[in-house]
Amino acid sequence: MSWNNRSILLALVLLTVGLCTTYLNGFEEFADPAPQQNRSWGPEQAVGKPNTPQAGDISTAWASRTRDDQEEWLL
Repeated sequence: MSWNNRSILLALVLLTVGLCTTYLNGFEEFADPAPQQNRSWGPEQAVGKPNTPQAGDISTAWASRTRDDQEEWLL
């Protein structure tokens, strides 16, 4: 590999690393520093460590919006 090709390769690597770093650091502005309350029967109840001690109609459990067999998505 000639000196010119090495210089081009090095420049591309540095440019890629710089762009990736800038891209990833940009997500910090969207981070929410304050913890959010879990909504009763909300989708956030379906993730993380379980906090519902028993089965039943308990607000710390996730429930679908409607009582049918339609497909549900958690976003």
